[in-house]
Amino acid sequence: MKNQKKISRNFLFVLTFIGTVVAYKATDLLIQQMFANAGGYDYKVHSMYAQQMLNTDIDTIIINLQGLGLNHGISYPVWHLLFLLVEKVQSIRLGIACNISTVSAATTGIFEAIAYLVTVYLLCRYSTWKKALWVMPVISGMLLIMGPLSVPALTDNYYLGQFNPNVWHNPTTIAVKGITLVVFFIYVEIIEENNRSKKQELLLYFMATVLLFASAFFKPSFYQMFVPALFVYCVIELIVTKGKYLKREIGIGFTVLPVTILAVAQMMTSFGGEGDGIGIQFMYVWHCFARHPFGSLLISIPFPLLVYIGQWKNIWKEKKMTLAVLAFMSAVGQFAFLYTKNTPLSGDFIWGAYLAVGILNLVAVLALCKNVKEKNKITIYHILCIAVFLLQVYYGMRYIMAIYLTSDYLHIY
Repeated sequence: MKNQKKISRNFLFVLTFIGTVVAYKATDLLIQQMFANAGGYDYKVHSMYAQQMLNTDIDTIIINLQGLGLNHGISYPVWHLLFLLVEKVQSIRLGIACNISTVSAATTGIFEAIAYLVTVYLLCRYSTWKKALWVMPVISGMLLIMGPLSVPALTDNYYLGQFNPNVWHNPTTIAVKGITLVVFFIYVEIIEENNRSKKQELLLYFMATVLLFASAFFKPSFYQMFVPALFVYCVIELIVTKGKYLKREIGIGFTVLPVTILAVAQMMTSFGGEGDGIGIQFMYVWHCFARHPFGSLLISIPFPLLVYIGQWKNIWKEKKMTLAVLAFMSAVGQFAFLYTKNTPLSGDFIWGAYLAVGILNLVAVLALCKNVKEKNKITIYHILCIAVFLLQVYYGMRYIMAIYLTSDYLHIY
């Protein structure tokens, strides 16, 4: 028995190592190909911003950023700082200045590898199907590939209007994925009733505060959609339990206070110009992106939707499911109602929805594994869920190949 466990652990380690290398290298190749075919899209602009950060004069930095149309970029510099570090290391190693395509690809590959490792860890930690942990590195890879279904009758293209958890043309969205998942599950730990010591409880609250705050410097889209979801959860719990967990709800409130203060500062940085700001109009941007928004919504989440419908009685009992649903509703609601006045069709509020779908997919995998174990057999419902999951992986793979071959991130072929 001990030998079997040791073999299983070794197999898990080997598969995770291989998966990490593949995640890094595949991302690296994909982004270099984007530069070769189409100039790099968002990577070129963000790398220019990173290089402007080398200026020591803050007034010069701001002028340069405004010239690039990226005055809001100073709000979340983590990808850009790693870009500068990778650029420095590569130039020292090679003895020559490196081009931005090589550095951008390597930088983003590191973040994608981190997201992969985080996903593997979370699946192994929270899955109740312990005998099959060796398969988690494979499922993690699939989660980082899967995308919406493709239904041409509902939408003019594959990207716009749908919620794709795996976006490849934007570096900061890839950068924030790993910390998004970590913070989400820390809050799951906080709201689940476990036998923890006071010291462990305080440590969780501290980690939640620090990492949620830190996530803003990766990309604000996560806290923008997640903090409202936490607020709604606390209000519902307060009403349902009649104040039984008031201490916890107040504690959660204190954890989001620093990032809320930061949000105000970031908004001032992002929307400081004339005519800047956030507008409110129902479906304004979404209708520009998709002919049938509700259809686009459904084809974005068929796998988690099936899992959640089949286990609807557990949505409130399983706090992971509760929080994932609220985060998704928060993100979709913001995208449906809000837009940035100066650049409405940039779809700034859709980025949070991409992250929310990634959370929804991961939690759905955990819920499905738990259900299989409880039933102690694979039913037709499980087969249907797995089939839809694999179909989404298939379309996600087609999307990656379309980007690699043509650098067209709007369509699949």
